[in-house]
Amino acid sequence: MRYIKGPRNVLASGLAAPALALVIAVVAAFGVDSAYGFHVAEDPVTLEGDIVAEEHGDDPESNLPFLFAVFFITWAAFFAYVFIMSRRQREMRGEIEVLKRVLAEKEERVAQAAEPEGESHRP
Repeated sequence: MRYIKGPRNVLASGLAAPALALVIAVVAAFGVDSAYGFHVAEDPVTLEGDIVAEEHGDDPESNLPFLFAVFFITWAAFFAYVFIMSRRQREMRGEIEVLKRVLAEKEERVAQAAEPEGESHRP
């Protein structure tokens, strides 16, 4: 039985591999070159900037998939954290109950050893 737990490694908790796989899948699905929020090109600046932006797809709605991906990853990490903390709390409650039982048994043994042989606590 473990009475004291050391800090757990994030990699050992089993959450690092699925999170990394999800990030890789999102980056592979949308492409690395489209990860910028602005257009990086040597296009000349014109007075018709809106038309040039529409031709290259620089509108803010094109970044919505990344926003939803980050939103999903953030909530998944939050719920994983809550799950891990609730599991640890349940384990600690079990360990506290075991410690209470052990202390009660030890106190009972000490009380039995301290009373004289002829006497009893029974009324």
